[in-house]
Amino acid sequence: MKIKFLMFIFLASIISIGLIGCQSTSKDESKSNSTVEKAVETGKLALADGDFVKAKSNFDLALAEDKENKEAKNWLRLAKKMNLLSNHLENKEIEKTEEILADIKEDDLYKAINSQIDDYESTLTTLKSSIENIDNEIVTINQKLEEGAFDEVIEKGNNLKTEKNITENQLDTINSIIKDATKKKEEKDKQAEAKKQEETSRQEQTGSFTYNTYTNTRFGFSAEYPATFTQGPAPTNNDGREFYNEDSTIIASGSHINVLEDNETIETHYNRALENISSSIAYKRLGSDWYVISYKDGSNTVYEKAIIGEDIISTVVITYPSSKQEYYGPMITRISSTFKGGQTELSW
Repeated sequence: MKIKFLMFIFLASIISIGLIGCQSTSKDESKSNSTVEKAVETGKLALADGDFVKAKSNFDLALAEDKENKEAKNWLRLAKKMNLLSNHLENKEIEKTEEILADIKEDDLYKAINSQIDDYESTLTTLKSSIENIDNEIVTINQKLEEGAFDEVIEKGNNLKTEKNITENQLDTINSIIKDATKKKEEKDKQAEAKKQEETSRQEQTGSFTYNTYTNTRFGFSAEYPATFTQGPAPTNNDGREFYNEDSTIIASGSHINVLEDNETIETHYNRALENISSSIAYKRLGSDWYVISYKDGSNTVYEKAIIGEDIISTVVITYPSSKQEYYGPMITRISSTFKGGQTELSW
């Protein structure tokens, strides 16, 4: 009887231990399932928010707990595709973006993220349009390059480089075009400078100049000057301008009459100019509304011509070395014959 009782106690203990073990296993499995479910749900929310890295991390966590979890596997697959889609679009990889979009649309879980895909497709359409426009602009600046409009190419190229959706290939192409335009512009500038120096040298040897015209906006007079002469800065009162080279100066200016005395005439100014000359006068002549005086001033010759208008007088004074009379003579004749006086003050 005692032996039977002991056997009963032993069997009861074994059964009790077995039951406790089953309960412990059940609790562990429940905890594991809870972790998996939470990770999957968190991953879904992250996927909906567009945080594909976080979504992938949570689905990986779920699979670490349950390697055969089919739901976690499917969502992980979609998260990876969406992450690729985002990266391709960000890198402006059009073909790869279109390929992954097509792949996602075939996915069993596509309906869960179709609104996001609509947004991506809209962004892709905008991107393709921008890239196409930039391609067209590249064609245009290439044409301008062939036409020799180097400054325009450089300016438009640099502006184009700031476009938001420009690709790396497009940027490389534009930089290459700008580099080519800059090089050709430098060559063109060098050729122009060499030509200018050659022309200057020829003019210096022959005294034959090409001319520009200066027109004064205050008094309305105009005077020609050699293109090789340097133009001085405009005075504050805008009464004229000075032009010069290494040994000759041209000063064209205007002023009011009747300032020193009333009823001034061209003769009044002519006589006043003669009175102010202390050296010998080589030539002088008075017309109905103009006068010309030429005289020596040290080693230089001074040529002065004035034309009177309604209430102003316009004057051009040319100073040059007397030893270069033959060289500057044609210039004096040209400037004197083309000099036009103003009539009245226009604006200031």
